Amino acid sequence: MLSTKVTATEVKGDKVKLSIQPAAGGDTTTLESDVVLVSTGRRPLTRNIGLEELGIEKDKVGRIKVNEHFQTKVRTHSLTHSLTYSLTHSLTH
Repeated sequence: MLSTKVTATEVKGDKVKLSIQPAAGGDTTTLESDVVLVSTGRRPLTRNIGLEELGIEKDKVGRIKVNEHFQTKVRTHSLTHSLTYSLTHSLTH
């Protein structure tokens, strides 16, 4: 869930309740889950791993440049979404 802020949490037994709201403001929604995973501090770790030697370009913050099919300029190198754009939150059952 991108552009969302947590406004309250409550743990009851083996469940977690989150009150969430759009970061820009708006109505509060409550979610209930068994597990909550929050990840922040998005930063690509692409320095000194040999990308330049392969001809793979990066943007000014270090993300690998790709087209709409996740292909680099070196057509034999395609990447998964997680290597090109950072994900803030990931919840999986």
